[in-house]
Amino acid sequence: MDYTAGDTNGPGRRCGGGEPRAREGTLEIAGLKGRDDDRAEELTALAGLIVAAIDGLSLQVAADPDGLDRDLAFRILADMVRDWLAGRLET
Repeated sequence: MDYTAGDTNGPGRRCGGGEPRAREGTLEIAGLKGRDDDRAEELTALAGLIVAAIDGLSLQVAADPDGLDRDLAFRILADMVRDWLAGRLET
């Protein structure tokens, strides 16, 4: 994956006229790059929410390293995602 194609101006910039780099990476890691079906929009939003939650937890831990049980927080996040996905698969 080449994030600098046609652009070396830093994070958030577009690579080669496509998606912004952060979104491009998230979609590829989540296996959603180029996916176009009924669930793609929901799964793309879910991937973005997971990234946002992890970013927020990172900031919280950086500000107060002992203020959060990281293992518990990630277990809760995993449970929430698993439950949401299970509900979507049942419908």
